[in-house]
Amino acid sequence: MGTIIVVEDNPVYSTYVCTILEKNGFQTRSAGSLSSARKLLAGCEEDDIILADLRLPDGDGIELLEWMNEQHYRIPFIVMTQHAEVLSAVRAMKLGAEDYLPKPFQPEALYTMLNGLLRRKEAAKERNRLIFRRESKQSREVERRAALVGSTDLSGLIRG
Repeated sequence: MGTIIVVEDNPVYSTYVCTILEKNGFQTRSAGSLSSARKLLAGCEEDDIILADLRLPDGDGIELLEWMNEQHYRIPFIVMTQHAEVLSAVRAMKLGAEDYLPKPFQPEALYTMLNGLLRRKEAAKERNRLIFRRESKQSREVERRAALVGSTDLSGLIRG
């Protein structure tokens, strides 16, 4: 599991969100502005999740999502805001946000959202990994041999 990146300009609320996530086994990092979030994203991985406030001192969470799309980041994005507006929710979802969370929220609502997102990511990985999986004895033997070579610097050729 990756890191939850909390982009929130209110330091008290940011600490609160990070604390409740860490108590439940999540790793967190935080940014207080759009510019610091962009710098923080330079070290992100595909397993990370962004939890971003809609209103930030130097822009908004939707601008961050637009920038991530331009930079080809494929990191799941959840917008949170105290100013729940239908138009901003629709705009965020059209830009690829996974979900929209109105503040203040109950920790259970956030856990449910994150766990659902993590399950969907795992299911997608499993589907991608099993695309060529076959059940025959010969196929399993080829996979076993490929796994032996796969952990080395050697090349392998599969014919058949």
